[in-house]
Amino acid sequence: MGKITTTQQDSWTWAASNSGISQNIEKVGLITRLLFTVEIIPSATLTAANQPDGLFRPLQNLVIKGDGVTFIELPGDAGGGGGTLLHYMGQMDGFGYGHRAGSIAAPQTLYTAVNFPIHIGSRPKDLYGRDNPYDLSGFIPAFNMGSLTGVWTTAGNDVLDDTVTLSSAVMYLTISRVEDSDEGIVAEMGRQGIVLPKASDMNIRGMVPSWIQRQHPNAAATTSFAGEVEDVPGGGFLKRISMLFQDATATRPVRATDEVTEAALYYSADSRQLFAHHAEVEYSSRLLGSNLKLGDTVGASVDNSVDFNAQSPRGLMFFDLRTQANFPVGKDYGLDLRPPYVTGQLKLGFIIGIYASGDDTLIIWERYQPYAGRLGR
Repeated sequence: MGKITTTQQDSWTWAASNSGISQNIEKVGLITRLLFTVEIIPSATLTAANQPDGLFRPLQNLVIKGDGVTFIELPGDAGGGGGTLLHYMGQMDGFGYGHRAGSIAAPQTLYTAVNFPIHIGSRPKDLYGRDNPYDLSGFIPAFNMGSLTGVWTTAGNDVLDDTVTLSSAVMYLTISRVEDSDEGIVAEMGRQGIVLPKASDMNIRGMVPSWIQRQHPNAAATTSFAGEVEDVPGGGFLKRISMLFQDATATRPVRATDEVTEAALYYSADSRQLFAHHAEVEYSSRLLGSNLKLGDTVGASVDNSVDFNAQSPRGLMFFDLRTQANFPVGKDYGLDLRPPYVTGQLKLGFIIGIYASGDDTLIIWERYQPYAGRLGR
């Protein structure tokens, strides 16, 4: 069995306001993790200029697709909020800050590298808390696809800061994958203790990602969860709902604490709640934090420059449905929202404290779909 992590030779070169910088992804084995590294060269050092989430905003959207199927997709927010949300999803999965200090000083380096990890399966850490890059609870069957591409959507060169622009950037992809015979893959899934769902109409052999993104335009201030809602999509397994709340500022939207102050996941028939969180629960207890809150100065001190003025998680919320789902399948894949579930039987509702035109909520429904194809050659 081959368990391999490699950086592919083909890379992506940034271009301002480009709707689709496309590059092929190597069609080898079962892909279990994607790590996108963006080497960003700004027009100045970033030691005295720092707008919120600036180094995450060059990733306006990132779509992984093959053979007409979309596996991964971010909300294509013009201000780059999709890249910010992906960064914090990586933190929730235990991948750390994702970047070093932001200041750029010759001769040490000419760029700042920012990592965007996407762990395909549901177990980024193993049972002993160790990194688990070859987790087969979810995968992209690259070897069995006619095409597989990554498409990078970018905004203008002013996404970093009011005065410091993005001069250039290159994005590299490091792939973790598993290669073996069909029988070997089945045996490895057994060793990993993976329990797959069952279906009467197909032979389920694995699970593939099937993210759905949504840019929800906030409509008004609300005092009840029923006043501002999104229907939870069906047709697959829902692992996690990742949300980012934005205030529509003049230059670029910023994460804010007073846009959505509470969110709830509930059944429409009887209003029974699965989750009902006040936003502050997330900020204080679950996130590492990091990076670029409004008004910070990166170079203010040694400690601050390490993490762009320390911890600043806000405007974020995550509902992990694996905690609510039935054992054993649900512990990896979350809620089973295949038929007879109908889209809208579950609602995602928001209480909005302050509203202004242009405020919005970015949502990623992290889902899985059953896969019935080959696992190995």
